[in-house]
Amino acid sequence: MKIEIPDGVEFGDLKLAYSGDGVTFEWGPVALICEKNGLSIDIFRHGPEDNICGLLSAWYSAHRESGGACDSAAEALLVEVFAEDASEQKFTIMRGAHD
Repeated sequence: MKIEIPDGVEFGDLKLAYSGDGVTFEWGPVALICEKNGLSIDIFRHGPEDNICGLLSAWYSAHRESGGACDSAAEALLVEVFAEDASEQKFTIMRGAHD
């Protein structure tokens, strides 16, 4: 699925934070992405954790490929994602801190 990021919405707007317990982030940018692409935010809020993790990972990858700055929380998340994929575990993600 191709998802378009609205003009003016930046990866840093997520205010992504990572700890050993998972990830917290702002839901506002995700809501704007959903609105722009005609998606229900419930796909990410109430769907499988893989949905939001996939969105965050893909967005960060695109952000970096277009010259965006490194984000230490996103980098830590990617390391965890790769480790969990290798061990076939599910993602560990905490829902956005600012619901």
